[in-house]
Amino acid sequence: MGRYRIEYTRNKCIGAFSCVSIDSDNWTMNDDNKADLVNGKKIQEEKDGQDEIWAVEVELDDPKNLVAGAQACPVNVIKVIDLQTGQVLAP
Repeated sequence: MGRYRIEYTRNKCIGAFSCVSIDSDNWTMNDDNKADLVNGKKIQEEKDGQDEIWAVEVELDDPKNLVAGAQACPVNVIKVIDLQTGQVLAP
């Protein structure tokens, strides 16, 4: 089983919800037309030119859907990192 970190720049989300349609285990739709990261924690506020960043770490046997959901984002605001290797798997 692998450990992965998802980092999401929420204020740049355009509400296409491709991540939700591909990986509903990690993404939900919100009333403000932006995706929400399931169990995500805000690690950076949007202020002084900085983006609003959310993150969560997950354990998965196969990150295929996680990576596909991130890669489907048309504005590339989802990053997936393999915590064992440090490799960025998406975008």
